[in-house]
Amino acid sequence: MPLPLGGNVVLRSLGDKAMHVVARQLRAAIEYGLEHRKEAVEYALQFGRGLDTALTDRFIEMYVNKWTVDYGERGRAAVRKLLERAHEEGMVPDPGKIEFIG
Repeated sequence: MPLPLGGNVVLRSLGDKAMHVVARQLRAAIEYGLEHRKEAVEYALQFGRGLDTALTDRFIEMYVNKWTVDYGERGRAAVRKLLERAHEEGMVPDPGKIEFIG
């Protein structure tokens, strides 16, 4: 089961409209980066601590790809399983109902 390397959290108390605006904006930013890959790699090079362009591109691909846009039901199941197991082990509080928006 794949496990996303990260995620974004939005407070439910903001309401449905705000949560969906945040989700749309995040998705649009990720898609923009994917559509403008060359520019994104050039920008990232300044933070690469000496990595060349090819290695920077490869590193970015590990973290920003089609799964970043939407990791699908399989990825959502992995997130739920991770949080359930972490709760069972006493590592995190009960996450309650986990909702995915976007």
